[in-house]
Amino acid sequence: MEEFNTEKVMLEIRRGIQERHLHMSNLSFSTFYYRKLIRLLKDQEELVLFGAGKYGELILRVLIQEEIQTVRCFCDNSKQVIGSCVCGMKVLSLQDAFQKYRDACFVITVKDYENEIMRQLVHAGVDIENIVVFNIKNTGMVAE
Repeated sequence: MEEFNTEKVMLEIRRGIQERHLHMSNLSFSTFYYRKLIRLLKDQEELVLFGAGKYGELILRVLIQEEIQTVRCFCDNSKQVIGSCVCGMKVLSLQDAFQKYRDACFVITVKDYENEIMRQLVHAGVDIENIVVFNIKNTGMVAE
């Protein structure tokens, strides 16, 4: 008799979801936080994703899958990525992103340090009403 392997089963479930191109918001196990966040972001005219790392990339893919096409750019503190492109999006410094997209909703995509980044955004001039934290830990999503 074959031993039950949880990781193997979860991998099969993930493959099935990806093959069917299902949206997280249509899955019964997506969290209330995720569904509410997606509704909020769909109402924004322009989005700037703060954090061009793996979580930022994952969140951009999720937003595209949810048919949210208002992401204008990434912004990041890392001098190594500023000026580059991530997933086809330009990575700007916070100052340049704020200057170019002053009224945009700034979405914090990093897994940790949300409070520090929020303070940095407010200090740079971003209205607190225009800041959203997309905390991947609360979405039910798995970041690989």
